[in-house]
Amino acid sequence: MTFLPIVERELRAEARQPFTHWLRVLGAAAALAALFLTVLRGEGTFFGSGAGIPLGRGNSLDTIGAVLFGNLNAALFAAIWVLVPVLTADCISRERREGTLGLLFLTPLTARDIIIGKSLVHGLRALTLLLTMLPTLALPLLLGGVSL
Repeated sequence: MTFLPIVERELRAEARQPFTHWLRVLGAAAALAALFLTVLRGEGTFFGSGAGIPLGRGNSLDTIGAVLFGNLNAALFAAIWVLVPVLTADCISRERREGTLGLLFLTPLTARDIIIGKSLVHGLRALTLLLTMLPTLALPLLLGGVSL
């Protein structure tokens, strides 16, 4: 549990970063882009495999809601698995650029504690990305394609 001071320090530092706000805006924009691509494209799935249910005029809203839910989840999955490792690596790189990484190693923290703490913080940032996309993920529920 020695990584908790790192989590507290990183949460305070990331709260002051202007990119934190823009990350949420980008998350909502990605969800809306997935929504519009699903509706405007008219067939298949978000990744273009063609294995999805065609969204032609004869399909009901249930079918469109199911495909939309899958596409939104795929977009969220891709965003989280791309952003969290990149932001964590950038965070550690920033520590090195600012010259504060050596100060962290002067504390009783190990390298594992630093990595776990910083990864946990950026995992929490990914959770805020999920919360940003949550209203868009509710659209398939309203269309009737997915039940609770």
